[in-house]
Amino acid sequence: MVDTNRRRRFAPFVGFLFCFFLTLMTLGPLDVGGGSNPNSLTTLLCFLPICFLFMGFTLKEQHDRIQALEAALAARDENTTD
Repeated sequence: MVDTNRRRRFAPFVGFLFCFFLTLMTLGPLDVGGGSNPNSLTTLLCFLPICFLFMGFTLKEQHDRIQALEAALAARDENTTD
């Protein structure tokens, strides 16, 4: 199983890596005549929302982590003032 620190460092780049490999998959296969695959744009447009989905999950996880840290800091400050 992947440890948590490694997953947290890798998570922000999942969307980028997916888009990168999607672009390679879309633009990579060239015909012998030098033209690109006619379905490449369709493939790119169909899978592109998944890149935004990955980035949304990553940003939400980071936002939740920041909120938890801020709540812990506020609780600690409240306890030190009592």
